[in-house]
Amino acid sequence: MRKFAAPLFLAAALTSAQTTIAQHPANSRVTQAEVVELQWRAFREFSLAQREGGIAIDDAARTLSVDRTFARLLAVAWRHFPASMSLRWEVLLTDDESIEARAYPSGQVVLAEPFVTRFVRSEAELAFLLAHEIAHVLLEHGRYGYEAAVPLTRLAGWVDARLIDENLASNLTLRLRLQPLLRAQENEADRLGAELAGAAGFTESAGPELLERMAASGDEPSPGHDSLQARSAALRLPLPLD
Repeated sequence: MRKFAAPLFLAAALTSAQTTIAQHPANSRVTQAEVVELQWRAFREFSLAQREGGIAIDDAARTLSVDRTFARLLAVAWRHFPASMSLRWEVLLTDDESIEARAYPSGQVVLAEPFVTRFVRSEAELAFLLAHEIAHVLLEHGRYGYEAAVPLTRLAGWVDARLIDENLASNLTLRLRLQPLLRAQENEADRLGAELAGAAGFTESAGPELLERMAASGDEPSPGHDSLQARSAALRLPLPLD
């Protein structure tokens, strides 16, 4: 197995966000702990709504493969990112067709079974999908996004993660200005996700194969993502040597 590359992508994440974060006003504070707590509350509200709506999947027979794969990936993640063991890791499987997959900075991953049924053909592809979301959490992409948004909000007075969250929800222009950072983060999550899956014993070629199958369907991601074909091609490139 080749050397695990996680530190490289932590550095890349910092570099991609540093231009806007350097403009951070003095009257702002966005900490990882604050983002985690804020997003934990958001996940609890989302999870409750999914269960009250009868679309969260709690049947152990249906969640077994996802739970087992998630546990294998976490074992690797915790070895290389030991601080992440303190997060409230959980995977929620849902029948919600409006969702594909998403991660919360507090450690929760939401995965839609209709999306999995449509595209995923192997346990290795499922592993890549989950590992991509886990990578967003490990690389603290949520915090970098909040920090990059601070100098773009033009809010007066004290600025914290809660105010940034409210602005991200209501300000389309702000979200559009963050798209270059979001695209970089998606690519970082692809690469680290492939590394996590490989380190957990899954076939690393599964990531490009899954992305290419998604591209063949004609569905393309939001502007916050590079094209599926471009992401697949990038994953097939070898890692740079140390």
